[in-house]
Amino acid sequence: MKNVFALVLMTVLISALTVTTHGANRFARASGDWNSPDIWAPSAHGRTGKSVPVAGDHVTINNGVTVIVTAGAACATLTFGDDDGAAVVSIHPGITLDVCGAVTLPRANSGINSLNVGAGFLNAGSIAFTNGGGTNRHQVTISTGTASICGNVSQKGSSGSATIAFTGPGRFRVGGTFLTPATGTVLPAGDCTVEYKGAAQTVEAFSYANLALSGSGVKTMAAATTIGGVLSIGAGTSINLGTFMHMADQLSLGGVGQTATGYWGSTASTASNKNATYFGTTATGRVLIAAALPVELTSFTASVTKGCVTLNWKTAAEVNNYGFEVEKNVNGAWNKMGFVPGAGTTNAPQQYSFIDNTASAGKSSYRLKQVDRDGAYEYSSSIEVTNAVAPAEFSLGNYPNPFNPSTTVTFSVPANGETTLKVFNVMGQEVATLFNGAAEAGKAYEAQFSATNLSTGLYFSRLENNGSMLISKMLLVK
Repeated sequence: MKNVFALVLMTVLISALTVTTHGANRFARASGDWNSPDIWAPSAHGRTGKSVPVAGDHVTINNGVTVIVTAGAACATLTFGDDDGAAVVSIHPGITLDVCGAVTLPRANSGINSLNVGAGFLNAGSIAFTNGGGTNRHQVTISTGTASICGNVSQKGSSGSATIAFTGPGRFRVGGTFLTPATGTVLPAGDCTVEYKGAAQTVEAFSYANLALSGSGVKTMAAATTIGGVLSIGAGTSINLGTFMHMADQLSLGGVGQTATGYWGSTASTASNKNATYFGTTATGRVLIAAALPVELTSFTASVTKGCVTLNWKTAAEVNNYGFEVEKNVNGAWNKMGFVPGAGTTNAPQQYSFIDNTASAGKSSYRLKQVDRDGAYEYSSSIEVTNAVAPAEFSLGNYPNPFNPSTTVTFSVPANGETTLKVFNVMGQEVATLFNGAAEAGKAYEAQFSATNLSTGLYFSRLENNGSMLISKMLLVK
């Protein structure tokens, strides 16, 4: 894949995603929205109504329960029940579920345990299909979304039932070992893509619709690996096709060489060393040569000055880089804080920074979402910073802005006292009161403003404290 963070950070990301955490246990005992406390309990048979899982919590989905992820969500591990009845997690289109560690997907006694990525996004440390059998009763499904697994995708138990089912042009990315035909089944359909993105990996002997190879090390094709569509080779990636060693930008097959972006023939090519075992038997197969450099992130750090968090990061080289979205983990969900434009295409080192002046006292986590000009993107590993002192100033803002349908309003006051935070429309009519009470000087506050029932347009937040007032603009775009 042409847009991959440098693999020098891959080991950092994998270790970060596989670290053992000591969060709370959360059991989904009733069907409903992931972000509703009404479905969660502290034990398999406990009373519901507990808090929604956050990034450090260990989540179990009981059998017979369906959980819908309608807003960004995170947890340390995700385990499905192994009893009667399907345990299901479905991610809404465009929504991301982050699992820092392992997803454990056992075979259900009846029904099918399913992790439905759909048109959403899944980031996980690993996936383990367990308690396998001869019938598919545990699966990951993808339509147009992306599942990105930093570590291994494996099956334990009897063979033949682990299924990754595509129903559209989605993408499944794996950084470690992958299922083999002897231990599972991959069912590609449409224009789907499987990407091997780690270091040295064996490309298992499935029939792939499209196959993408990226990262460092040599990718070795297993016997009888077939590709019906496009084989995409990332810059700096080497592939061993039995008797051939192919490297991006230095690809030569049958005397037909490519040193820039382009294609090498098809199965109809007259090249003497064309091998239909790897490229299928129709004229649709071809090799896509990636002539681009990756966006090479070399460092990502955070520091605190006077209660504000400053993020700094560097790149060694960039290609087609539109920029970086800065995200902050708030109550277990990643939210966009701002955007920093990129340098486009360059092999010169670049430096970037972003200041979060809304940081609260305590620990905060941040990550970067690097976005290409064609809309493709990649997440960095997250970093954590401790803010011992909150900003003691009169401040008011919100993120994201523009927003739809909700935004987080942040504020702080310079003196203790009665404080109000209200929202008005352009006609001066009050539409919401977000805070009304005593506020402490130097403490950073956050309030949620939901505009689900309001019309697109400009709104104003007004903060009053001890006779002083601040007003900030907010743009709702539906």
